[in-house]
Amino acid sequence: MRLRSRFASEMHARLASTLPEALATAWDGQAVVVAVEQIKFTPAGGIEGDWARKATLTGVVRAELRAGEVDALEVEPLIADLVAAPVHLAFDPDTPMGSFSEKARFVLTDWRDVIRETQVVSALRFTVEATIAAHAGPGARPDLLIGQAPEIGPDHVGTYASLAGDAA
Repeated sequence: MRLRSRFASEMHARLASTLPEALATAWDGQAVVVAVEQIKFTPAGGIEGDWARKATLTGVVRAELRAGEVDALEVEPLIADLVAAPVHLAFDPDTPMGSFSEKARFVLTDWRDVIRETQVVSALRFTVEATIAAHAGPGARPDLLIGQAPEIGPDHVGTYASLAGDAA
């Protein structure tokens, strides 16, 4: 599951657009550190596009902004961006057939300052709802057929047209 790394990349992109001065960190060169506080998993089933759902998850993820002088930065644009447009991750289309990917939605719930080695770190907590699915490909979808009324039902299957085909 690459949920943590994909979310960290998205947070880095949001910082670059709304708070670029936070990317200049005095620590280890990593301005955003993401950690999972708690995730609960439940089984899932069904097909979603080209993806076979395997599990859903809900929980809390924490992102820490570790910029030098983070307490002096104007964070309002970042907060407004995260609240107005929560982070959404879609299934990764480059996932090989049979491999797993995730789609998720992260909603900012709280912001706290934390002291780490005489530095102030901004800690953001997000609730996350996600689905883990295997890339099943287009063959996993059932055929969708349509027929014109009143010629519908088992006696008229031969007159049905496929929605995926030339029935427009």
